[in-house]
Amino acid sequence: MPEYLTWQMLLSLMMGALISYVAIPPIVKVAKAKHLVALPNGRTSHNGAVPALGGIAIFAGLLVGSSLFVMDGFPPEFQFFIPAFLIIFFIGL
Repeated sequence: MPEYLTWQMLLSLMMGALISYVAIPPIVKVAKAKHLVALPNGRTSHNGAVPALGGIAIFAGLLVGSSLFVMDGFPPEFQFFIPAFLIIFFIGL
């Protein structure tokens, strides 16, 4: 793998992590304000209400971070990642 691809992938990872880190607190506030939380029951292991929208921030970070640094040098299989991410996101939503 060429060295510039390693840097692009590293930048993609860092950008996705940064976007997720910045987006999660506001999404948690909205989820708590709108009561979009998972309440504890017999099937769960958490003790309090857990916001159910955190995956949106992770999805946005993954999608934006990976899309910003895509160039012609990425492996051809990368074209299948974005549709797969979308399918998994909408199933989870």
